[in-house]
Amino acid sequence: MKKASTISVGLLMVLLIIAFNLKVNSVNASEENISIEKNVESVEEEKDGEKERKNYYEIDFIKGGEYFNDGAIISNIVWQDYGKFERIVININELNFDSEGYKIGAPYKVPCPFMINYERYPIRMYCKVDAGQMLIDDVENINLNDSKVIRSIYNIPYMESGTSSFGIDFKKPIKYEVFELRNPARIVIDIKENNENMIFSNIYSLRSKSSEEIENLSFIEESLMNINSTNVRILQSKDDNLFVEEGYYEKQEDAEKRRAEISSQLSEYNIKLFIEKRTDLSIPNGELKNDLLK
Repeated sequence: MKKASTISVGLLMVLLIIAFNLKVNSVNASEENISIEKNVESVEEEKDGEKERKNYYEIDFIKGGEYFNDGAIISNIVWQDYGKFERIVININELNFDSEGYKIGAPYKVPCPFMINYERYPIRMYCKVDAGQMLIDDVENINLNDSKVIRSIYNIPYMESGTSSFGIDFKKPIKYEVFELRNPARIVIDIKENNENMIFSNIYSLRSKSSEEIENLSFIEESLMNINSTNVRILQSKDDNLFVEEGYYEKQEDAEKRRAEISSQLSEYNIKLFIEKRTDLSIPNGELKNDLLK
């Protein structure tokens, strides 16, 4: 009887080990697959001892990652075309210091804190990662000529050091899935075209002209935020430069009223704002001399 009991326990242990290995293989294989057809607001976790992957489905405002004290940097951003969907991978590495200055170290094990906001007018994603500023060239050198849905990826100046932010502008409405992976740390955005019918209404954007002068844009952004403009953002224009948008309004008269208020509050500064009529699919204009209302 004792011998039979020993055999049963041994067999049970073998079965448990096999089941565990199957689960590990399933989690690792899922890193290259997409479940973007899920269109629900939810967060899903897959666990293998410790959390390996966390998914965020169709949530307009996403926060993820984990806080840590050590320095980190976005080592690079990679775009990949998988046919049925496109993928953006944000790789996060250690940021090391020595006598020669900054150096990119080994990959991080866990993603640092990040935020991704899906926006309209134009259709884009605003991404902020609590990692050191990546080089602007790293973004500008991404070849998107073959992308069906992504128009551009561009660096956005951020007032706080140790934080990187960038925008992803889209050519058309999209569906997306965001997930984070460990060992090494990656933030992944899977994107495909959204073929559902959408209503594209007009809005009136209250904005600055585009500029190459980052310090001037940062000054305008900070000035507007100091007078309680809560929807300030930096966007890219047709000429590949950036501009500051105070906000957008459903009616032209509302944009005009807000401009008059700002002009009164910031009269000591030479900040000139324009009104531009746009839709979701409009590419914001570059150099402005007058309002664009057609």
